[in-house]
This record gives sequence, structure tokens and C-alpha cells, in this order.
Amino acid sequence: KIEKRADEEQVWREALKVTTAAGVSHMSVTLSNRGLTNDQAARFCTYLLDHIDDLRKHGGTKRAVLAKLDMSDNKLDDDGMERMLATLGEELCNSIAVLKLHENDLSAHGPFVRLLASGNLSQLHLSHNKFERFVVEEIVATALLATEGDGWKYPRSGVPLWLRAENQRCGKKRTHEWEVLSCDLARRVAKEGRPLSTNV
Repeated sequence: KIEKRADEEQVWREALKVTTAAGVSHMSVTLSNRGLTNDQAARFCTYLLDHIDDLRKHGGTKRAVLAKLDMSDNKLDDDGMERMLATLGEELCNSIAVLKLHENDLSAHGPFVRLLASGNLSQLHLSHNKFERFVVEEIVATALLATEGDGWKYPRSGVPLWLRAENQRCGKKRTHEWEVLSCDLARRVAKEGRPLSTNV
């Protein structure tokens, strides 16, 4: 846990790992189970942007990507998620390959629909949040129906998208609603001509 604001920068430094490959700096961030609030998450994103040029220079690269962002098991809600994405900017957000946000207080599909439609995701972990059934449907449908050129965006380079959204904390659990979700998705995907046997 981060007890004092004065301790934040040390935590940010320890959470950020950088590797270099093919002339690109690949940043990996692990800030799970830190009790992060919306404000703290936004401050970390600002810290990251402020240090990207130094990371590039240190690695001798001209480009940096955010390969992994793990902010699971914290206190982030929809406002915090929107602030994070706005602070990081579109280019950096769309470079995220692994995004772990399970065990937070998220309930809106908008940020994830945008990331799936235009991003580079290979893993998206959203379990144990507050998503309603119809929200999960929008997220999964976006992954199934996102296109790139003349084909489907997922799987990318033959690698299926790992998307988890189970065990949502959104009132009384109703198993039949998730059965309805499966049926609704099947009809929606079939209507768009997506082969149901395809691994996404």
C-alpha cells in the first residue's frame, strides 16, 4: 500500500520495468494490490509520460510502448479509468498488449470497446468488477467483430485474445442472464458473418 504521497515516486520507479528489443523500449508496469485511488493512478500516468524521453535515451531507442499495465486489485472506478486513458494518450494506450484490471470497481464498457477496436491487446482481465451482463456483451462482441483490413482483428498473428470477465459484483447472481448473454452473442455474431468456431 502507498501510505504517503511522498512515497509514490519510489513505488512508481519500482513498478516500472523496461526492456529493449528491435529498437523499441517495452515498458511493463505492475501496480497490483496497492490500494490505488483514481488520483494516484492518474499521477502515475503523468509520472510515466514525464519519464518516457529518459527511458528512450537510456535504451538508445526512438520509440516506447506500454507492453503491460497491471493495476489489478485496487480502487479504480470508471472515472479513474477514463482519466488514465486521457493522460496516457491514444498512441500509448493503443500499444498496450496486456491489461490487467480485475478486482476493481469498473462498470462501463466504453474504454474497453475503444481499446479492443483500435488497440493491440492480447490479454484483457476484467473479472471481479461491477459490469452488468449487457456491458460484458458489448465488450465481448467488440472483440469478436472488430475488423482490420479485410479480416478480423482477433486473433492477432494467430494468437487468440485472452479476455476474462467472470464473477462480476453487480447485485444478485442470476445464472440465466449469462445463458442469455451466450445466446445473444451467438445471434449477433452470426448476423455479422463471424464463424462461431473461430478462436478469438
